This record gives sequence, C-alpha cells and structure tokens, in this order.
Amino acid sequence: MNKQLTLHLNLASRPARNRRLFFILLILMGVLSLLIALAGGSIYFNFREKARSLRGAIAEIEGESERLQRESIRYTTQISNYSQTHTKKIDLINSMIYKKSFSWVGLFSTMEEILPASCFIVTLAHAYEEDKSIGISMRVAAPGLPVFQQLLQGLHDAGFIEIRLRSEAQASSGYYLYDLTFRYERII
Repeated sequence: MNKQLTLHLNLASRPARNRRLFFILLILMGVLSLLIALAGGSIYFNFREKARSLRGAIAEIEGESERLQRESIRYTTQISNYSQTHTKKIDLINSMIYKKSFSWVGLFSTMEEILPASCFIVTLAHAYEEDKSIGISMRVAAPGLPVFQQLLQGLHDAGFIEIRLRSEAQASSGYYLYDLTFRYERII
C-alpha cells in the first residue's frame, strides 16, 4: 500500500487560453501610457511656451521698472535743485514785499503819540531783523531826565521791546542827547 501518487503540475499546459487576456491588457496599458505621455508632453510644451513668454514679459517689466527708477531719481534731483533755486527767489521776494509793506506812517504816528512835547528826534536809523522785526536806533533830545523817563515808559507801553540806553550826553543848547535802541515788531 505504499503506492505513491505522483502529481504532475504543468501550469503552462494550455498557454493559448490565457495569452489573449494578457496581450489585450498589455496593449491597453501601452496605449494608455502613450496617451498619458502625449498629454504630458502637450502640457509641458504649452507651459514651456507660456513660461518663455512670461519670462520675456518679466524682463520687459523689470527693464521698465529700472528706467522708471532712474527717471524718478533724475526728477527728484531736478525738483530738489529747482526748490533750492526758487526758495532763494521766494525768500528774496517775500523780504522785498515785507520791506515795502512796512507802514512807516504807523510807526511815526505811534512815535508822535509817545514823544513828549518838549522832546524831539535828532536821528533815526533802522535795520530789518531775521525774525521780521525792525531794529531802530535813534537819538532823542530831551530837556531832562524826567521827560526822558516819560518817553521810555511810553515806548514800553506801546509795545516796543528790548529798549536800551546806549549813551547820554549834554548838548551846548542845554538839552540832553540820549542814544536809544529798541525793536519794533509788526503784527501781520
């Protein structure tokens, strides 16, 4: 009873029956791979052309940007130069207008109201200051110190500032000569 059963396994005994299925699957996979490769190649070449045109547009925009930056720097320099030139002219014209528009009549009428009857102005000089005020230097003849003090108080009350007595001398006529400096600020 020791009979042994032998089993002969030959899996390729009927290869024609399974070959068609594998062959159709192989052809389908090849066609599908070919279609995917064609689609990928088409996408690659389309986007390569678009990328090339975009690189050209970017280079053109960068060139235009550099040109505009150079122009901006040039215009900024020109504006700076023009503003410096015109600022000097404007300041000159404004100072001329200020000097021409100064009301000497107003100053002298104020001085006439302040000046006591027994005093008189011998000399008067002016200088325009940076802060739009006028520095005035004048020599006044007064019969004595009380009248001169009345003049000083009147100058102070009228709004003249930095009133200073520079010198005092007696003239041969008996009057005293007082040299004064003060500033007159005009309200605009």
